Amino acid sequence: MRNILQLFRRQINKLANNSRFAISNKRKIWYTGTITILLILIITLILLPLTNSTTINTKNYTGTQLLNNNHHTEHTNENLSTGSEDDELLANLPEGYSIKPISETSTAAETTIDNESGGYVSKFQPGLEDVGTTDDTINGGSTIKKVEIRTTFPAEVKKFIIEIFENIRDYSPSSSFKVEMDNSNPNCKVKDVSFHDYESVNKFLTKEVLSKGCLKPISTKDLGVLQTLHGNLKKIIKDYLLKKYKLLVEDKVITYNKLDNTESGIVIMAGGKYSLTALGVLKSIRENSGLKTRNSVPVEIFFPPDIDDDQAIKFCTEIIPKVDNTGLTSCTLMSRLLPESEDPTKTIKNIQGYQYKAMSILFSKFQKVLFLDADNYVVNPIDGWFNNIIFERSGLILWPDFWRRVHHPWFYTITGLNVDENRRVRFASDHLISPEILKNLDGPVPYHDYSGTIPDLSSESGQLLIDKNMHMDTLILSLYYNINGPNVFYPLLGQGGAGQGDKDTFAAAAFNFHGLNKMYQVRGTPRAIGYHCDKNEVSIEDLKNSAGLGEGAWSFRGVGILQSDFTEDYKIEQATKMAIQGGLRDALRRYLEDWGNKHNDELPGPKGGKEWWAALESKDKVKQEFYKSVSKNYSLKDFLIEYDLSPKVFVHSNLPKLNPLEMGFQEDMVYNGKKFKGREGFTKSPMAKFTGHFRMYELEQMKSMTNYDLELATFKLYNDVLCTEDEKINDVTGTPELALWKIPYLYDKFTNDEELKEGNFGPDKMCLYIKDRYTYLKKSTWESSRY
Repeated sequence: MRNILQLFRRQINKLANNSRFAISNKRKIWYTGTITILLILIITLILLPLTNSTTINTKNYTGTQLLNNNHHTEHTNENLSTGSEDDELLANLPEGYSIKPISETSTAAETTIDNESGGYVSKFQPGLEDVGTTDDTINGGSTIKKVEIRTTFPAEVKKFIIEIFENIRDYSPSSSFKVEMDNSNPNCKVKDVSFHDYESVNKFLTKEVLSKGCLKPISTKDLGVLQTLHGNLKKIIKDYLLKKYKLLVEDKVITYNKLDNTESGIVIMAGGKYSLTALGVLKSIRENSGLKTRNSVPVEIFFPPDIDDDQAIKFCTEIIPKVDNTGLTSCTLMSRLLPESEDPTKTIKNIQGYQYKAMSILFSKFQKVLFLDADNYVVNPIDGWFNNIIFERSGLILWPDFWRRVHHPWFYTITGLNVDENRRVRFASDHLISPEILKNLDGPVPYHDYSGTIPDLSSESGQLLIDKNMHMDTLILSLYYNINGPNVFYPLLGQGGAGQGDKDTFAAAAFNFHGLNKMYQVRGTPRAIGYHCDKNEVSIEDLKNSAGLGEGAWSFRGVGILQSDFTEDYKIEQATKMAIQGGLRDALRRYLEDWGNKHNDELPGPKGGKEWWAALESKDKVKQEFYKSVSKNYSLKDFLIEYDLSPKVFVHSNLPKLNPLEMGFQEDMVYNGKKFKGREGFTKSPMAKFTGHFRMYELEQMKSMTNYDLELATFKLYNDVLCTEDEKINDVTGTPELALWKIPYLYDKFTNDEELKEGNFGPDKMCLYIKDRYTYLKKSTWESSRY
């Protein structure tokens, strides 16, 4: 509430001091603002109890309904013409395409539940292996809780997953077809446009710019085929797959409930170096997610199929309990959920990287999933998120990236979305702007301001909150976009821009099925976190006077992304909406009144009377003059700045990652480390005289946001868990092994990496780096910090 009051105070002052409203008396504004605040307080008190009680029910289909809805081998998109033209198009596919009929074994007539055990399977995740034992202890006495290793699906769920993969395969272009970049083309003008750039960059975001030059040409015929494939899959999802999923839920083959921790949970995709960084993320969840959440929310860590199962099991049973001993964290092995021998499409075998995200959410045992990248840390509470009214209404929460959208218009053609280029509905991410102001704005119109396009900003998918019961269709279509991402959809959506990958596939899929009705995009823009540095990226925090570096010799190195609490973001949006609408309405009335006072002889009736005001309200030309004056002073920055009041919840530490092996080998975040020594001009920098470690996140920035010292907490974890002697005796040396050998990534690197061997960088040196950094961070932390 304090944040909302601050927002109103700022809005009122802004209106009072802004000449665009032609206001001479601030008292009128303060009076209006005071009344508005009182109304908001009353409305908030009325609505507050509803935020924890409102539920949105989703419709389930009965088995009879599903079985009567035959699964045909051909479908047509409602947005495409039907009949002979489509048949001809499908019959004359260009070279490089293939469409295979849907497997006859996938018919709805065969979806009757056949439960061999004699009763319904009560979980999405049977086949759990309890690998940990309650007899084990850590730290000389704490009992290790069991760790569940999830390895199988129920037969009908596995069949459903395979059907999803089959349909995606059957309606994908063949692997020989590719949408290719053409960056050498002089007509390629698409560029990364940050929200910081505001209005001056609209010329880079028009349809003309987005559609010319940066992608190699696609023929009309090819576009038609891609559109048909997409339309057919979309119809199959809607008419068959979504209904089959609801049948599985209705018949309790898939169940989600609190008792067995499957209703809501957090999913992390591990594997490789991400298994290592996931430990810090797991610790941050247990430390910071809130009094109600930190010891109650289950976490499911996924391992991709290229990870050795035995190593993954060892990691889960012997390392994870040292970080999280609640017993609420489980592991899932993708290679065992759907072995290659049981996957006729070989989908799992052939995916990698970004593509795992959609699949891990689909495979997850939870209905409501908060997905976190394995380098995305929770630093403030998330209590109540899974049952928040905004999430229950939308079923999908998305967070913004720094960048505006640059989707190629071909994407909208292929997906059958109708863009109305005669109707501008927003200015970038300002969807609250008055239509009257909007049509009076000068300059080129960004393509994604038009009705029918996905609004700015683009998505940053390091975190994603989704309800599978509301968005199974979204999830399947996003999986289609990701499986065909590198060849088709990533270049169409990103055009080679920053962060191209899976980031926009979830918003695109949701928009295809639900428009903007079932997704909430956080309005608060992301913020960079990092440190001020010289031109060699060496921190200048210990140099008390940055003037000693010379003009322009220092900058800011962003090493992570801060994201906001969506629940607070929504409160600010509602307050902003009422303030903008109320302020604009009052300002227009005052403008008309001032005009009426100057032109009283042109108006009927006594001044200020009913007839006088009626005549004023009909003066459309005067109103247009008002809106033009407001448009000239419009600023996107003024709209976005209000959302800065929302607290930050996530630190996505993506460049560099908090990986002690990579940081230690490069001697990153060390004044005289080898990462910086070899750079031109290093010896001439005032920073060359400093030695030892420096902070990756400037202390004041972190301290102002949270009381959790993320760097210190993470390196304490590495020191305590990785660099302690294990009970196991090494067969060669006869001495206890370091626990780090149980991390598959570290084991592989120290055993096989030639660069590490040439640099004489082994486990002892990594642990020395960890110890030194931990010691420094502990000495430099702030009073009462948590770690």
